[in-house]
Amino acid sequence: MGEENTSVTVLGAGAWGTALAQHLAQHGRHVTLWSRDADILKAIRNEHANPVYLPGVALSADIRTCADLNDATAASEFLVLATPCNAVRQIAEKIKPQISERQQGLVWTCKGFEHSSGKLIHEVLAETLGDALPMACLSGPSFAAEVAAGMPTAVVVASQDENFAHRAAQLFHAGDFRVYPGDDVIGVEVASALKNVIAIAAGISDGLSFGANARAALISRALTEIGRLVKAMGGKDDTLAGLAGVGDMILTCTDDQSRNRRFGLALAGKGEPVDDRYTVEGVMTARATDILAQRYDVELPICSGVAEIIEGKATAKQVVARLLSREMKTNA
Repeated sequence: MGEENTSVTVLGAGAWGTALAQHLAQHGRHVTLWSRDADILKAIRNEHANPVYLPGVALSADIRTCADLNDATAASEFLVLATPCNAVRQIAEKIKPQISERQQGLVWTCKGFEHSSGKLIHEVLAETLGDALPMACLSGPSFAAEVAAGMPTAVVVASQDENFAHRAAQLFHAGDFRVYPGDDVIGVEVASALKNVIAIAAGISDGLSFGANARAALISRALTEIGRLVKAMGGKDDTLAGLAGVGDMILTCTDDQSRNRRFGLALAGKGEPVDDRYTVEGVMTARATDILAQRYDVELPICSGVAEIIEGKATAKQVVARLLSREMKTNA
């Protein structure tokens, strides 16, 4: 079943929100794009461009912009929440009064945890929106600029509501953008969040010229580490072998389009710092790892080490030395 002529509001005009708005508009969806930033909305409306977050991409003239959150929410059948993780609770609380029978579901796209509580985004949305409408998480290896340019991409959309997972997949599945529906919301969220932390570690490793062997070892051991947390939180092991797990991990750890990887490179003294206008979700996610490790009684040595480096409690070389001196394991 196609989803042409379906109305969609994208909340958040950063790189990812703008890219998804572009993709949806180019495939027949009626798209409204909301942002707090009046200048960005003006540029999208008048110049069909987002020079701050998606420079060099010519945007569809069919993307409608809206500065009023209430109007934007009420305008469409589907809502796509593409704000940074720490804005989710505030935005959800504001849009709840506008949700009516017109809205058929919400899809969130941010990758991380609520910074203050360490809660997953589906937990935050459950607390704020309750069962007001079905919801799903869209994730996977997907750089915004490539999606906006129509380059081949595959992602997963996970929901506890099987029917809505398929409906959300149909909403986004078009052209070279392939979407796989699933039901492991926890596994997708945890993998998507912690891969950002590992991407910082990969940037640090490469910035210190530790080599390709070290990067490969880091990625493989990180997948094992993340798997422990996924299992402890009730997710599925096989999610780590899919798009939200190893797929997104490879993407963000090996390509400099990743802000998290570039942040790690800068920590190691290589490359320019990431522009403050861009959110580096892995920074705050790393700081939440101790909360998660204690809450679920799991070891997260790589993630905890990245947090120490970010907070200035240890140097990268000290953390690496500690990781390499850990007791030998029988299961690699």
